[in-house]
Amino acid sequence: MRMIEEGQPTVIAIAKPLGITSAQVVSRIKRILGKKAKKVGHFGTLDPFAQGLLLIGLNGAMRLMEFVHELCPKTYLAKGLLGKKTDTGDLTGKVIVEDAPEGKAKAVTLESLVDCSKKLVGEYWQAPHAFSATKFEGKALYHYARQGIVIEKEKVQRQIYQLNIKNLQAQEVCFEASVSTGTYIRVLFEELAEACGSVGHLTELTRTQIGGVSLDQAMPWEVAQNEAVVLEDLQKYLLTPEELFPMPKLIISNEELYKKLLNGAAIACPIEDENDYVYRWVYLGNANVPLGLYKKEDVLLVPQFLF
Repeated sequence: MRMIEEGQPTVIAIAKPLGITSAQVVSRIKRILGKKAKKVGHFGTLDPFAQGLLLIGLNGAMRLMEFVHELCPKTYLAKGLLGKKTDTGDLTGKVIVEDAPEGKAKAVTLESLVDCSKKLVGEYWQAPHAFSATKFEGKALYHYARQGIVIEKEKVQRQIYQLNIKNLQAQEVCFEASVSTGTYIRVLFEELAEACGSVGHLTELTRTQIGGVSLDQAMPWEVAQNEAVVLEDLQKYLLTPEELFPMPKLIISNEELYKKLLNGAAIACPIEDENDYVYRWVYLGNANVPLGLYKKEDVLLVPQFLF
C-alpha cells in the first residue's frame, strides 16, 4: 500500500463534483491530511459548473506543475447548446446573443459540426475568456468582467489533439476534446459554433483525463466529504511523480556521475538512441526512489526536478 511519506512528493487524484470550487476540494484534502498537509495545491482548476478529475500535489509535488502543463494533455467530455451565447460562455451566464428572436438555432447539421471540428485540430490560437481565472495586473479576468470591464488578452498558441463530435440532438452538441494545458473548452465550443454559422455555450463539462491518469482512478467526492474518512482512505488514490509521468528509467551506477547528480549538475548524456524519450527518471544504483526527472538536451542530461 502506498503511504504519504514525510517530505516525499505525492499526487492525489480526486473527482471534483459540480457546484464547488477547486480551492474547496484542496481545503477538504488539507483537513483529511492534517499535519501531513504541506505545500498542497492543484494542477489546474476546474470551474464550479465543471466536474471531473482534479490532481492535488503535496510535499513539493507542485514543483511538477510546468511538466504537467508540458507533458500531460487534458481530455474533456462536454455538452454545448447551439443558438444562444452567454457572457460567461457557459450555462451560468446571461444570454447576450441569439440566432433568432425566438432563440432557435440556425440549421446546423452533424456533418457541418464534424467538418468544422476538423479545421480546429492541430495548432490553435486562443485568447482566454473574459470570465476566466487568467490574470491581468494581479487579478483574475472575471473580477473585471463582473464589474462590466472586459479585458481582451492576446491569443496564445495551444494544441488541439483531438476534437470528436459524439452527437447532435435538439441543438445540443456532445463532444470530446483532448487539448494542451490552458485551453478553454468554453471558448473552443464558441468558436466551433461560430464556424458553423451559429453561436453557443457550454452546458456540461467533465474532465476525464490528465496525461495518463483517468477519472476512474480518482477518489469519489462522496468518500472525501465523509467526516469519518481518515488518512488511510486516501492511500489507493495516491500517485507518485513517476506514475504521473511514466518516463523510462535510467540507472546510474558510476560513482563520479553519482556525485555530480546529487549536486544537481548536468552530465554527459549516456543515451545514444536519438529517437529515445526526451525525459528520463534517473535512479542511483538499485534505489527504489528516483533521484529526479532529467531532460536530454543535445549531449547533456540536465536535471529538471530533483527529489
